Amino acid sequence: MQVPLMALTSGTMETKIIESTLTHKEKELTLHKGQKAMHHKEEHEQLVYYEAIAAEIKQYEEVLLFGPTDAKVELLNCLKADHNFLIK
Repeated sequence: MQVPLMALTSGTMETKIIESTLTHKEKELTLHKGQKAMHHKEEHEQLVYYEAIAAEIKQYEEVLLFGPTDAKVELLNCLKADHNFLIK
């Protein structure tokens, strides 16, 4: 999974990609340990991923989350738990 971060600064659009560290191969290896282990690993990696995104967007005054999946809602919930973000 990857998230493009796009920043409009000085009339130009800058893009940075943040990629998840959970690869398909890693999922397969964890799945051999059992479904419960796989689920726990995915939850942990997803939290680490959202924290990486949060660290990147802290520098901006306003952020717009959008996209076709529920990941934006999950990220928003993670941001709400972080006292560094004011959610409107």
